[in-house]
Amino acid sequence: MSESYLIIVYSYKPLISPHAFRWTTIAEYWASQGKKVDVVSVLKPGLPKEDVSKGVNIHRVGGGGLIEILRQNYYNKVNNKKKNNNMELIHSQKSIIKLIHDYTWKKIYWPDFACLWYFPCKKRY
Repeated sequence: MSESYLIIVYSYKPLISPHAFRWTTIAEYWASQGKKVDVVSVLKPGLPKEDVSKGVNIHRVGGGGLIEILRQNYYNKVNNKKKNNNMELIHSQKSIIKLIHDYTWKKIYWPDFACLWYFPCKKRY
């Protein structure tokens, strides 16, 4: 019977981060050695919930929480304003949002920005 590994990591391929690079390399190496590898990572828009890549079974969960919804709404508004060349408004709103973020949420989540992802991950697995 071959060995099985379960990797639970917020960022995984195709996301771009040191964690994604590191764990993707490790998972794909183990899979190439004939081991069964399952990865649980965050669900981002445009990515399938279930996927297989280079022998690694990828299960994506969460990603629809309040913070992610607010972040996506903000980026949509910024992109619309960029199309209308309203950069001054974008910079002032960004400064206000950063200030609020730095004095509220940032003080709660450190050292793990993905702490809220625990709940959908636990619910699924």
